[in-house]
Amino acid sequence: MLRTFTLLLCSAFLSALLAGCEKDQRASAPPRLVRMAEAVPAPDTAIDCFTGKVEAAVSVAASFRIAGKIAERFVSAGDAVRQGQVLARLDDALQQEQVASAQAQVDATRALLAQTSAKAARASRLAASRAVSRNELDNALSQERQAREQLAASEAQLASAREVLSYALLLAGTDGLVAERLAEAGENVQAGQPVFLLALGAELDAVFELPSATLMEGLATGQEIEVRMADRKDVCAKARIHEIAPEAGVLRSHRVKARLIDPPRAMLLGSTIAGSFPRRNQTSFAIPAQALASRGGRAAVWIVGGDKTVSLREIKVLRYEEDRVVVASGLEKGDVFVTEGGQALLEGQRVEAVPPLQRTGKSEDGHGKD
Repeated sequence: MLRTFTLLLCSAFLSALLAGCEKDQRASAPPRLVRMAEAVPAPDTAIDCFTGKVEAAVSVAASFRIAGKIAERFVSAGDAVRQGQVLARLDDALQQEQVASAQAQVDATRALLAQTSAKAARASRLAASRAVSRNELDNALSQERQAREQLAASEAQLASAREVLSYALLLAGTDGLVAERLAEAGENVQAGQPVFLLALGAELDAVFELPSATLMEGLATGQEIEVRMADRKDVCAKARIHEIAPEAGVLRSHRVKARLIDPPRAMLLGSTIAGSFPRRNQTSFAIPAQALASRGGRAAVWIVGGDKTVSLREIKVLRYEEDRVVVASGLEKGDVFVTEGGQALLEGQRVEAVPPLQRTGKSEDGHGKD
């Protein structure tokens, strides 16, 4: 037991001795040449670009009131329609049969009413001369009354069947423009299922699906954005955000609507567009991509202290760009950090800045000489 304790004590002593020697060697070793830079804060004014679509600012869905198969479609996207215009028709064979059946029932009850009315009139005349009993007269009048009630009921059924038949025609409820066709001829649709989307008025919206992170960057209603056609960069317009969905959809995105301000004529309904969304201004630091180091899997940079020794400091990256990294936190104004040559640095190692290259002129082939 004592021997084991002694071995552990010797091991710890040797480790401390080696660490001290390593530290002394670092301090006494010649400084490593690196390139350095001073951290200078700058406002982050980057712009995010998202693809969207031009939609009508005000629109209504046109749908059948009964289920069935679409037999004919009379309008397409982009067509102007008037109130009461027929947009589509369902296969109405079943409804026609129901109307015919109800009509036959009306005809039968009318015939029955005519027969019972004649009997009641005859019984009334005979009752006046006491040729029939009062009971027979009451029965004849009761049959006539029942026939009238049956006729009223069958006529109501006929009116209902005709109304259902009228539902096989889809009519425009208002003047507008067919913004979108949502069903085709031959397709089975349910009652209330949108078949057309009608745009009302001339105002247009630019509609986008934005990630939650963009909303956290300060996006708000009333903010102006720039919108361009996806396939024609020269066709552009301003738009003002007027609606931001508070809850994320199925794709974890929020629907954002911006009213187009004097859109060009080429920016039509259904056009694919690109919207530029400026980020909220915030102080950040841009460092070269090669200055990025790592500590425990996290982003870091080598900071040069006043004694020319380096220490590794963790940073929070706002975003990665093609040749630089935008740092949100971890750097302070005036910090000196290593931009090149930090791959083999050790904690506490002394460094020295590489002297800048001196231009002495140009050679005959146009290249500078050092």
